[in-house]
Amino acid sequence: MKAAAEHQAAEIVEKAKRDSAALIARRQAMAEEKIAAAERAAIEQVRVRVAEVAAAAARELIAVQHGAAADSKLVDQSIAQL
Repeated sequence: MKAAAEHQAAEIVEKAKRDSAALIARRQAMAEEKIAAAERAAIEQVRVRVAEVAAAAARELIAVQHGAAADSKLVDQSIAQL
């Protein structure tokens, strides 16, 4: 009877070890997925911000480098393409 109890206790301990290892693996996978999602979100935010800054810089360059004559020429070219 003592041997059976010891055997049963050993099985319970082994099952607990396997279960805890599986739980740790699942939690690690969840944590890694959360980190990856955060990285993807951060990269997307950077891309959006870079596009905004590039568009603002382009607007500024166009505003500084194009006067009324250049604008008139662009309008004439656009009308000619219609």
